[in-house]
Amino acid sequence: MILDEYGPQSKRNEGSQSKPIPVQWIEDALSSYERFGFRMFVKVGLDQRVSRRIDGNRKESFMNMPDHNLILCESTNSKELLGIAEISIQPNLPSRTSPPFVYPMVVKEFIASSNNQRELVPYISNVLVRPDCRGIGIGKILMAACEGRARSMGIYDKVALHVDANLKTGSVAQKLYQKLGFKCMGSSKKGLDKYEWMDFSSTFESDVIFIDDMPFLYMVKDI
Repeated sequence: MILDEYGPQSKRNEGSQSKPIPVQWIEDALSSYERFGFRMFVKVGLDQRVSRRIDGNRKESFMNMPDHNLILCESTNSKELLGIAEISIQPNLPSRTSPPFVYPMVVKEFIASSNNQRELVPYISNVLVRPDCRGIGIGKILMAACEGRARSMGIYDKVALHVDANLKTGSVAQKLYQKLGFKCMGSSKKGLDKYEWMDFSSTFESDVIFIDDMPFLYMVKDI
């Protein structure tokens, strides 16, 4: 599911049929290599998260609190995976998304303090629903589970997330999070001029944050 959402696309475009066969073979091979590399990258990251979650429940591993949690939604009949989400403890920094690999809590605390921010918050990421199961409320179920997990941690009063700020690609998620009570943290319009080609809602334009040249909104909800 993550591979299909974020990974290199293997589908050929319409003009690929006219390319010489050796060239097409090379492109297909490179595409397969990229997908394999991304698959392994994702696997290592997910394995780390699962291990941290398990270790956090062991009394002898008191240094590893369950600060990374994977939420799965599956069909009660077929047991097929319908959607996933992740909630982890991260520095409360609009300028940073969650890292691909699990950082120890001491590293997260150092990142927060080095950015003049000592607060850590439950952070929701990678909310993905299978394409053929969208529009039936699975996203809301995953978000409710993430918020419930955040409350069960006991010491946090808010939860945060990033969402795609582009209206064309992120409007569905933006509307969902708004309905659930998330609000944007204000930012600055500085630097928006060179991104005029992107479609931003005038409601959110002043809240857009660019991370690695990608537009995001940083949204927070009290719990």
